[in-house]
Amino acid sequence: KTNFPDECGIVKDESVPTNYVSLPQETKAEPVAEEEEEEEDEDDDDDDYADFIEIKQMDPNKKRGSVVAERVVVDESWTPPVYEKEAEKEEFLANILPKLFFLSGLTRKEISVLVKAMKPVSFQAGTAIITQGEEGDMFYIVEDGVCDIEVNGVGKVMEIPCPSKEDPSILRRYFGELALLYDAPRAATVKARDAVTTWGLDRKTFKSILQDTASKQRLLYGDFLKKVPLFQNVHQTDQAKEKFIDTLCQSLKAADYAAGDIVIQEGHQGNDFFIIESGEASCTQRVGDQDVPVCPVLTSGAFFGELALLKDVPRAATVTAITPLSCVKIDRATFKRMIGNIGEINIDYKKTAT
Repeated sequence: KTNFPDECGIVKDESVPTNYVSLPQETKAEPVAEEEEEEEDEDDDDDDYADFIEIKQMDPNKKRGSVVAERVVVDESWTPPVYEKEAEKEEFLANILPKLFFLSGLTRKEISVLVKAMKPVSFQAGTAIITQGEEGDMFYIVEDGVCDIEVNGVGKVMEIPCPSKEDPSILRRYFGELALLYDAPRAATVKARDAVTTWGLDRKTFKSILQDTASKQRLLYGDFLKKVPLFQNVHQTDQAKEKFIDTLCQSLKAADYAAGDIVIQEGHQGNDFFIIESGEASCTQRVGDQDVPVCPVLTSGAFFGELALLKDVPRAATVTAITPLSCVKIDRATFKRMIGNIGEINIDYKKTAT
């Protein structure tokens, strides 16, 4: 049964088709379903204002699909805002964001962009932070203080922070996501009970990171790829190089690994070429009963996995993440079309070929 938390934290749990999630609104409408709902118990007040919208089932084996209702168009020159914050504040936000259902499929890079774009916003006691029925332009995470959530005609329905519905040991600290996800009016009013400190994320950054577009890929990886030594002398003109980077950005996929994860395994077939964006990795070969390093530790900008694609042979070495590792990977077809003929890639690395 789909049980995603909504802006007011109230999800209809009975007689709900598995491909529906509740969306509280000011005006009640007919559910989008083939059969009419059975009447609920009179004392089920929390559900009296809950409607339903159809969403796609999430397949854990597939890449995250966009849940954003309408794409936001950003100019190529646009960059997300950056608000400097202390390391512990960044860690606080970075720990919360990946646990939210609508952000759970994002990469470390995408989460990092959102963390940097969140700005501190404080409210005095009694302030209405968002108002039911108004257009929403900000998503909030509460750091300090308590907020009361109220719905017209119902009254107070919950408070933030509160125990998460999925894991009561974790506090739910966010609100305001529905108006941004679905381009709908605010579904509830949120008031500061006492002095409240929040972190706010604007609509444009929120939606530009959640949607899968070429512009987002350029935003996330364009500058990084330009600095990769392998691509420094790819083309003679800046225009040609920009076109190369843009095309490459559209083809790559991000891949995150935890310390200790094996990225590629010696002897296995390989179909991807890797470039390290951040973190460290070791490259080893099996000699007898030992794993022997065959090159220095791989760091940002280093690449591996090319030999298996160039020569159609199994992987010649094992690459293991030493620290949390973020890479971009490029499939075989794109590699052969765009990278396989670069001079540096064809050097015979007798000790480092993977």
